[in-house]
Amino acid sequence: MKMTPDFVNFEDEELDLLSLDLLEKLSDKLEYIGAGRNRIVFKSKSGKYVIKVPRNIQGSCDNFFETRKTDFGFPVPKSRRVILNDFCCVLMEYVEHVSFKDKKAPGWVSWIDCGQVGHNRKGDLVAYDYA
Repeated sequence: MKMTPDFVNFEDEELDLLSLDLLEKLSDKLEYIGAGRNRIVFKSKSGKYVIKVPRNIQGSCDNFFETRKTDFGFPVPKSRRVILNDFCCVLMEYVEHVSFKDKKAPGWVSWIDCGQVGHNRKGDLVAYDYA
C-alpha cells in the first residue's frame, strides 16, 4: 500500500518524513491491516503479531500507554514497546476480533472503545486497543 503524507501529522515536517519512511518500509514487508485516528497497524507475515505505528503525537502516547506493565482491570494481549526509526511502536500478539452483537459479553467489554476485543491464539478474550 502506498503511504501518502495524509497518513501522518506530527506537525513537524522532519518527523512526518521520518514516519512516512518507516511506514513505506513496513508496508513493503508486512500486511497493512488498517489505520485509526492515531495509529497504523501492520500484521507480521507469520500472522502471530501486529505492529502499531504512531501517525501523530497522540499515537506515540497511545503506544507508550499500551505497553505499560500494569493491571488495566481487563485482560490485554502480550505486547512490548519497540523503537523503530525513533518512534515508539507496539509489538503485540495478534488478536482476532469478535463481535458480541448476539452474544453476552463480559462486563469489561463495555469499557473498551468501539468493542475492540477478540481472541488471542490461546483463545483468551482480550482488549486489543485500550489506549
